[in-house]
Amino acid sequence: CQAKCALGCVGSSCYCDGYDPMSGDLAVELCLPAGMCREACDAHDNANGEWLANPTASQFHCTGFQVHAGRDLCVLLGPNRNPQALAVDEPACADAAGLVIDEDFNHFHRVPGATCTHMSDFGEYAGVLHVTRRVDIGVHYVLDPVGTGSIEVANFNSRPVTYNGWGLSADRVMLIDCKGTCGASEPTDAVVGSTDVGWWAARYAASWYTDSPHYDQETALDTTAPPAITTHVRSWTGFTSAAVEAGSALVPESQWEYSWEQLLRFKDLQFTGAGTFKLCFCDSEHLSEDTGCSSSGQFTVEVGTVHVSGVACLLRETRFQRSTCVAQLFGGLRCYQPPLAAPVLNAPVVAEAPAAGGE
Repeated sequence: CQAKCALGCVGSSCYCDGYDPMSGDLAVELCLPAGMCREACDAHDNANGEWLANPTASQFHCTGFQVHAGRDLCVLLGPNRNPQALAVDEPACADAAGLVIDEDFNHFHRVPGATCTHMSDFGEYAGVLHVTRRVDIGVHYVLDPVGTGSIEVANFNSRPVTYNGWGLSADRVMLIDCKGTCGASEPTDAVVGSTDVGWWAARYAASWYTDSPHYDQETALDTTAPPAITTHVRSWTGFTSAAVEAGSALVPESQWEYSWEQLLRFKDLQFTGAGTFKLCFCDSEHLSEDTGCSSSGQFTVEVGTVHVSGVACLLRETRFQRSTCVAQLFGGLRCYQPPLAAPVLNAPVVAEAPAAGGE
C-alpha cells in the first residue's frame, strides 16, 4: 500500500480505499481485494510451484492471508509473519490455535494439497443424478388445448423400450407443472382425469397385443358361458402372429398405431387449458421385477417440455422456427432444437391379416 498509494494513485486498479498512513503495518499491508490477495499468496511458491513445508529465510512462502472485511486491504502471512506479529489497534481474539486475530479481518490459512482431491473434501450432499440410455431427452412437445393429444417417447439406440415383440412396455410417463422437479413433484391436475400417480401408472403405451377372456384349468368351467370364450385366445389386432415373426410387408409409421421398440405412444390426453409442463419418464430398467412405476419418486428422468397452446402461436416463436418437428399420430408435435435432430424411426415390418388373426 505504501509504495502504491502514499503519493496518490488514479485508476480502477489502485484499490487504495484501504490505505491508512497511520497504520503500523505499512511494510506488509497490500491494497488488494480478496481475490487478488489470494493470487498474490499463490504466487509465493518455489520455482516448481510446490508447497514449501519448511522454507529458508530467503524463501518466503505464503501460509495464508488476512483480508479486511470492509476494505481492499490484506496481509500475507508466512512462517515468520503470523497474526500475532500484526499490530492490532482494536479488540482482538484468539483462534483455536491460540493466534491473535483482528476481528476486522477474515483469516485464511493455507494447507498442503489442492482442493477437491480427497474424499473428505466431498462432504456436502448435492443430490442424485439419474442416467438413462433408453429415451431421448431435451424434446419439446406442442399440443392443442382443444381435443385430445398424445405423447411419443422415442429412442433410436440399442436399448428397446418394449419387450416380447408385442409393443408392451413397463415404462410410464407423467406430466408435472413446469416449475416442478421430476422424481420429486406430484403430477399436474391440468390433465383431465389425472388425480394421482396411480392414474399415470395405469396409462400404458399403446400396444397391439390383447389377452381375450378365457377359461383355464384353474377356473371351474361354467356351462352357461357362451362357447366363443371357452378357449384362450391371444390376438394381434389386424396382423397375423406369423407375419410378425417373418415380416412380409411394410406398414408405414404413419399407419402403425402402436408402440414398438423405438417408440412409445401415450394417447388420449386431454387438458383443462393451456400451459407448460414437464414430461417425466419412469425407466423400468431401474426397478426390480416386482416393482412398477407407482410413485412420483420413480419418474426421475426429465424427457422434455410439453407446451399446450395454439400450434400457430407457438410456431411464431423463434426457437420453434429453428426446430425440426414431427407430427404425432394421435395429435401434437414432437420437436427437436439444434443440435438435436429428429430421429429416423422404422416401424415394424408386418403383414396385414384379412381378418382378426390369432393363435
